[in-house]
Amino acid sequence: MKRLMLWAGLLVAAGLILVLTEKGQAVPEFLGTRLVSIVNGGGASNGDSSYPDSSHSGRYVVFESNATNLVGGDNNGVTDVFLRDMITQNVYRLSRHSNGTAGNGASQRPVVSGDGRYIAFHSAATNLVDGDTNNATDVFVHDRLTGQTSRVSVATGGAQANAPSYDPDISADGRYITFWSLASNLATLDNNGKSDVFVHDRNTGQTFRVSVASNGQQGNDDSSHPTISDDGRYVAFESYASNFVANDLDGYKDIFVHDWQGLSTIRLSVNISNAGGLGDSYDAAIAGDGSAVVFTSLAANLVGSDTNGNPDVFLRDRVGNNTERISVDSNEAQANGTSEQAVLSDNARYVAYRSNATNLVSGDSNNIGDVFVRDRTAGTTERASLRNDGGQANDASDQPTMTANGDLVFFRSKATNLVSGDTNGVRDIFERDRRIPPPELSSDFYIGKPGSEFLFTGRYFTPNITATVKANEVIIGQVTADGNGSFQFTFCYLASAPNGVAMVRVEAGAQAAEQTVRVHSDAPLRGPTGVTPLFCLANSAILDIGVNLPIIRR
Repeated sequence: MKRLMLWAGLLVAAGLILVLTEKGQAVPEFLGTRLVSIVNGGGASNGDSSYPDSSHSGRYVVFESNATNLVGGDNNGVTDVFLRDMITQNVYRLSRHSNGTAGNGASQRPVVSGDGRYIAFHSAATNLVDGDTNNATDVFVHDRLTGQTSRVSVATGGAQANAPSYDPDISADGRYITFWSLASNLATLDNNGKSDVFVHDRNTGQTFRVSVASNGQQGNDDSSHPTISDDGRYVAFESYASNFVANDLDGYKDIFVHDWQGLSTIRLSVNISNAGGLGDSYDAAIAGDGSAVVFTSLAANLVGSDTNGNPDVFLRDRVGNNTERISVDSNEAQANGTSEQAVLSDNARYVAYRSNATNLVSGDSNNIGDVFVRDRTAGTTERASLRNDGGQANDASDQPTMTANGDLVFFRSKATNLVSGDTNGVRDIFERDRRIPPPELSSDFYIGKPGSEFLFTGRYFTPNITATVKANEVIIGQVTADGNGSFQFTFCYLASAPNGVAMVRVEAGAQAAEQTVRVHSDAPLRGPTGVTPLFCLANSAILDIGVNLPIIRR
């Protein structure tokens, strides 16, 4: 009671009781789920958007889109690359020449540096840089600070590639760009007639091949879809080549990582005994620190008890030399559907991926692909493609990416119910804030006449937890949160209540939230709310604040 009296006294001393509003104030929303691919200045896009990527903090999000209304003057009729500043809400088109001219061919698969300055993408456009005469898809980098666009799928010395290049990834500082190419003139002695993986150093202008064995031998089959660590040292990729490591005799596509500073190549799609996966492995993504790589695999021998017959997401810990399956529920049960498109946080704790499994979380009944996040430290799996109220999406979600710390997940979805007013009928890019706000308790009104009823709403408690409800430290009941951690109850003052105040507090273990409501004979009568349970406070427990305060209504 001492804490409560002190609290009330401080309110009086500060004059805060005098300005308690008549109507309950809106509780600030956490970011939850929000739309990314919107028109510059607000409004819905008129075309599909795909392949999001974000800066480390999540402020800058890049994506490709065939929408024509995201920025003014978009009349080139092809897919472009855009960037959304999530703070200023501005949208920029980046697939353009340094002089501002829009690309005359499709630009796709953007990736962004850690600070959001550099964006790499591949494009079929021939007018993004001067002298582009190879009639092939190339990889470009746009510098948002200088406005310059440069081509990076070039040989050391600047000669353009003699065949297409695709799917770039970028180091955190934007210095190193990796990509795969069918070109044979980007590196010396490239005569294998296969697609290879390259790295271009934007500082030195050097381009070198990384889809090679530790001794530098080129691959005897196709290599593609690279991913690069933050410092640019490690590049993981998929390949059918059988000569990168010894005893690779299974004939399946594998995941490899090349350390171009240490000149070593190792196979990652292996089990704890270092035996290769007996099924194709693909779609690799490397942690920012290079410590781990996630990938999708059809192999059933990478971990024990893999009997679902579906592609699964796996993680290879390069430090501990261990392989674990990621696409499992919080009890380690395997997924009953396909899981793929994995990405991971910088420290490899969180892995986001797409799955059409229905058993990874409880209540998954939409029978479509969703985006999930695995917390490897906590051993939990959660669904990220959700509405703000926790409801599930009404259409498929995929192509996840996440911020460096894993707090924010970005993904593509055809769903129309993730945010209100989504009526454009196209695939959009969304952001999901995974951070759990502290528990909150709010009331519909803060002051009422004796006999009033107040509707209380609790949010962000542990789902399904039972909490104790107190008023001025007196226990008046219990409530149980729903599966989203929310609940409602009605609090009332008796008709004979004296003027005073009650601090209503909800406690559930270490979780607690409180809200004050005042009773005064001159205030309006509130309620009834029609919501149960109903908890009324005895007159003897009402706190007399000791002064006759005027009623100020807003």
